[in-house]
Amino acid sequence: LQTTRNTFQRDVIVSEFSVVDWSDTNGWTDDEPYNFFAEVFWRMELTSWVRRYAVFIFTDEPGNPISDNRG
Repeated sequence: LQTTRNTFQRDVIVSEFSVVDWSDTNGWTDDEPYNFFAEVFWRMELTSWVRRYAVFIFTDEPGNPISDNRG
């Protein structure tokens, strides 16, 4: 992000980022994504030139309200 900021001299908007286990091996504990997001949110909130950010949650768990198409 810092390189982009320095190159274009513009504020940054980070859209649709997440953590995903594409190999579907459950290679991490529940705490690891939580800690990742806690660190990312903390750093982005303290960075004045990060104007906005949005998390995109990847999940295919049946009944999970995040992935349930029924809303």
